[in-house]
Amino acid sequence: MADKKIIGIHSGRKGKISEQALHYLLNATAASYKIYALNELHLETCDACLGCVSTHRCVKKDGINTIVDALRDATAVVFAAPEYWDGVHAKARAFWERVCFMSRHNAAFPLRHLNGIIIGISGQGEAKNAIRDLSVFFEDARITITDTISVHGAYACFECGFGSMCKVGGVREMFPQCTEIMPESIPTLANQYPHISEKQNTPDIFRRLNSAAKTL
Repeated sequence: MADKKIIGIHSGRKGKISEQALHYLLNATAASYKIYALNELHLETCDACLGCVSTHRCVKKDGINTIVDALRDATAVVFAAPEYWDGVHAKARAFWERVCFMSRHNAAFPLRHLNGIIIGISGQGEAKNAIRDLSVFFEDARITITDTISVHGAYACFECGFGSMCKVGGVREMFPQCTEIMPESIPTLANQYPHISEKQNTPDIFRRLNSAAKTL
């Protein structure tokens, strides 16, 4: 394990389930790792300006090159991102659009040596759409996907102040309207699918994260 260096990246809210799941999995690898939080960057979008053709580095100075340089020196990447509106959310997409665009000129693909794990977080419990989107980017960058994991995350609605009454919020998808939001009703890593009384058929997320860690 001493020769392995893993880069972890998450694009979720600070201190929330994307970050927590990423930390847990990386610790389970027993390898050296470094984490980057995209929520700390004012990440710009790709304009297809072609400034990266010869260098395979983005000309924009928002910190993305620092992460890409770290990826080039690593042996694996773990990326965790939430799902919004049936797809991976905009910040994660902006990151990977730029990484893939700068990487593919003249078939360079400087990240082709990486193994990778995708962690998708969804308030509905199954982040298949976020995983689908991120898988496209991993495959385009020639990163070998060793595992994908869906994690049940907590809608921001649990914290907005109106979640128990709102007719269109995420809390309503899990509980009847006007249900009082209690700590035990909020999804966490240790309390996945709190709205399901019989959890025999729900995945053990810690077991899944440990299992995925072994693939790197």
